[in-house]
Parts: sequence; C-alpha cells; structure tokens
Amino acid sequence: VCVCFFFPVPVEMRVLGWLALAAAAHTAAKLMYLYWFRRRVKALWRNVPGVNLGFTGQQFTVNKNRRHDFYLELVQQFPDAKAVKIIGPQLDVIVMDPELVKHVLKDSFITYSKPPDSSSPMMAMFNEFVGRSGIFALGHFPEGGADYQSWYHQRKTASHIFTLQNFRIHMLQTFQTKAEVMLQRLSECAGSPVDLQEVFFSFTMDSAMQILFGRENVNTLLGENDVISRAFDATHNSLLRFVMDNIRFTMLSMLLPFPFGGLSLKPSPGLATRLLAAATSTGRAFYRNLHTLESEAEAIVRQRLADAVAGRPLGRDLLSLFLSNEDGVDSGGRSGDSANYSAQFLRDVVINFILAGVLLQWSFLGWLVFVLFCLDSVCVLFFSIGRDTTACSLSWLSLELGRNERVQQQLCQEIDDKLGTDQPDIENTSASNMPYLNGAVYEVLRLHPPVPTNYKYAAQDDTLPNGIFMPKGTRAVYFPWGMGRNAKLYPEPLKFDPTRWIPFKQPSPYEFPVFQAGPRSCLGEKMAIFEIKVAICSILQKFTIRIAPEEVSKITYSVNLTMSIDNGEKPPRLWTTLQPRF
Repeated sequence: VCVCFFFPVPVEMRVLGWLALAAAAHTAAKLMYLYWFRRRVKALWRNVPGVNLGFTGQQFTVNKNRRHDFYLELVQQFPDAKAVKIIGPQLDVIVMDPELVKHVLKDSFITYSKPPDSSSPMMAMFNEFVGRSGIFALGHFPEGGADYQSWYHQRKTASHIFTLQNFRIHMLQTFQTKAEVMLQRLSECAGSPVDLQEVFFSFTMDSAMQILFGRENVNTLLGENDVISRAFDATHNSLLRFVMDNIRFTMLSMLLPFPFGGLSLKPSPGLATRLLAAATSTGRAFYRNLHTLESEAEAIVRQRLADAVAGRPLGRDLLSLFLSNEDGVDSGGRSGDSANYSAQFLRDVVINFILAGVLLQWSFLGWLVFVLFCLDSVCVLFFSIGRDTTACSLSWLSLELGRNERVQQQLCQEIDDKLGTDQPDIENTSASNMPYLNGAVYEVLRLHPPVPTNYKYAAQDDTLPNGIFMPKGTRAVYFPWGMGRNAKLYPEPLKFDPTRWIPFKQPSPYEFPVFQAGPRSCLGEKMAIFEIKVAICSILQKFTIRIAPEEVSKITYSVNLTMSIDNGEKPPRLWTTLQPRF
C-alpha cells in the first residue's frame, strides 16, 4: 500500500492498494466494534455470575459432543443463581428461573426473537435450510414489520389443524393406522435385534406426511424409499457437522472484510463461509442435500396446486389449509385484499412443516402465486418438529423402559387393565384414565427434551426482572435439559420416576418449557403427546422391550436440532429386542 502511495506505479496497482487499504480499514472497524461491544457487555455483566470462555470458542469445540452436559456443569457452578452468563463466541445469559423464562417468552416476547442471519454463519445456513419465508426463520417482534405479520398469520393458520374435530377424527385415524403398520413390521422381527429409533422415525415420518401434506401413500415403515425424508435427514446432519467442525473458523471469518465477511461493521458471515462449505465434504453435502430437499418440497406444492386447478377437493391436511384460507395475506405475510402466494413461500411452508408440525393459513384469492414461490420452505420447517421431536421422545421412552424393568412392568399392567386389546384413543389414554402412562411421557420429556437448549436474540435493550441488563445483540438462553435436572423441583432428578407426575398437575410452561411458552408455545403439544401414547401403548400391548446392558452403556445423545439417541454407529441406532408378551 505504501509503495502505491509514494512511488509511481500502474493504475491497476494503485487501485489494488486502495482496495487493500479499504479492506484493512473494514476489518479494523469490525475489530474495534467487537472490542467495544464485548467490553461494554462485560462491564454491564460484571456482577452477574458466570464464566468467560473467550471469543474463539475453543471449549465449545472440545465439548461439542457433550454440549448439554457442558452447559449444565457451568450452571451448576452457581447453584443459587437465577441466571448465569457465558461470554464466548456469543454473549449469552442462561435463564434458569421460571420468572426469567416467563419474561423472555411471554412478558417481553416482542423483545426476544430469533437471531438474524447476521448473528452467525450457522444462523445464515439454518435459514437457508428452513427457508427465509418459514415461521422459524421470521422475526416475531412487531417492529419486524412484514416478518412479524407473516409469522403471525402462519401461526394463526397453523392453529386451525388442531381443532377438536380434526384432532378426534383425522389425527386419531392416522396415528392408529400407522401404528398398525408399525406393529406389522415389528412382528416380523420379534425376538431379533431391531433398531427401534429408525422404526419411530419412520412411524412419525409417515404420520406427518399424511397429516401435513395429505400423502397417504408414504410408507417408509415397510422399507419404501422416500426421497424427501432422506434429504431432510442428510441436510440436517451435514449442517450440524459442518458448523460444529468449523466453529472457530466461521466465527473468526466474520471479522474479515467484505465480501469474505459481511458488509456490516458488526461481525457477520460472508463469502468465506461459502468457500469453506465448498471445500469441505460436510459443506458440499449440506448444499447438495438442500437442493434435493427444496426440489422435493416444491414437487409436493406443485402437485397440490395441480389438484386445486383441476377442481379436486382439498383435504384436511395442513397444506390444504394454506390453499383454502380466506384471510387475505400476501406472499410476505401482510394482510391485504387478496393473497399473492409464491411457490417459494409455499415451499418454505412445506419445509417448516417438516421441521415443526404446525399449520399455516392464507387466503384463496392469491393462492397460485403464493404456492409457486414460498410455501415449500415453510413446510420443511414444520415437518421437522412434527416428525423429529416425537420420534426422539419415543426413542428415549423406549430406552428408559428397557433399562427400568419395574417401570415397564407397571406400565404394561396399566395398559392391560385400562386398554386390554382396544386401540388407544384420546379418552382411554387420558391422564385421568392412565396416570402412569401420562407420567412416563412427562418424565421422558423432563429428562430428554427434544429441543434441550433454545436461544432468543435481544432485538432491543432490555432488563430482566432480576436486574440484569440485556443489550441489543446479546442472547437469552433457556435450558429445558438443565431445568429438568433441578433437584429443588425434582428430587432425585436423574431417576426415571413416572409417579412424580401422579396425581397429574399440568406443569407451568415456565418451569417446564419443553414446548416453549407464551405466544410461541407449541401448537402441536397435545398432538405430540397423544402420538407418543398411541405408539408406545400399541407396542406394549403385544411386546416387552429389552435392551442389552452393553448396548445401554454405549448410548448418549446426539447434538442435532432435535436430541435423538446416539450409540456411536453411523447412523445412530437404538438396538432393542421385542419379546412377545403372550
């Protein structure tokens, strides 16, 4: 640069010198902003109990496969604290007190939203995964404008699939039918080792495809190939592996000048992360499988649009609600005289359905444009929560029953007494009729929440009820996995004891935030609990679950978006033996 300024050089060299100077100034500005912001936050949080792990996140990398234990160990260093700070690559406060959880999820709901793309490379890639039109990628604070309106209307529509009539008829029939197919498969391998986790993922996949998209012919339970499920799993897994394997590089790359880092003065992702993704096997796998996922989601949308154009009646599934709503919402989610739905938006809806299991609602007038640009993304996200979380809970429940023979015997006795050979339904599996079953379900959700850690981004300055000041850009973290291990709330917290929920009293969502709380509470909570009850009752009516001690010793949790079982194999397995009871 100095040579370009003080000696005669070609114009091209002089331009390069100016560009190099601009790049250096940009990086310097980012470093100065980062230094100023982190120093300010450290000063504001100087009296908050917690730890300083440094910007590079080395300890997060070391503990990447035991992240929840690592967080719990940090929190347990301060047993009397209502909140604990973790100053690392992100500036976090873990809120452990129900009053603080209530503040973040309900009282100051408009302040705490999902992190923007610019917060980290992972968020940028996650939003590519679920689609930026999806409910889980949109900010939900009113100042978000169009994003908030789209989030609000998507959630409003999602609520319509959980009407009592739809629940009693459509969902009940689907779960019972798929449970019969699951029993057919399990009967064929009775007495032999079977990967029960894979069976549960197939069961919830087939159920979700019918409830969310009206696809009754998906039958992965009997070994039929389904491209969208394989692509979803592969995209999800490769994203997590890429981020965890490269967390230090991706965080440091945010400091690089534009275009290798973001244009903002705040550290933000840019081209460097893209180049790293192109150079690594996990990054390439993410984008390859993402392309397949988006193509398959778009195919679902276009087929349903063709059905609507041909005048075929719409069904009772989630996608049909989007195509038949009369609220009048445009492709950005804003209310209007007519809808203007794009296929990309509908594709996002499909992907969000896959991830979350919630429904959306839109007007009929503009459904064609809506479908062509947006709905497929939203569907992928809904699918993941509706399918993955329930399958994870079923897997953990089977593990707990397999290693707690007394609990399994008592549950089988209740099933024999209350169900006999009848199919499980809403009434006969209720908490009042089958308290031990209900207690077992809530106990597995306490010990093994499907989403064990969740983050909310402070979109504006805020003060928590205990006086901690949360500057804009910091994160409030609520921690269901750690809260479920609080000995003050749950004596002998590591013991699997369904009787602690008898007689049943609905836990406060702020003490038990497994299904979130407040305006973002999970719409599919009752559906998920009922699906777990139907599946486990159907199995225990015919079989007992046996897991070898050496297999139990291998098992830990996966560090994915949802917490499944990991026994060290690729893909992870839950090897069980089902013994016929009669």
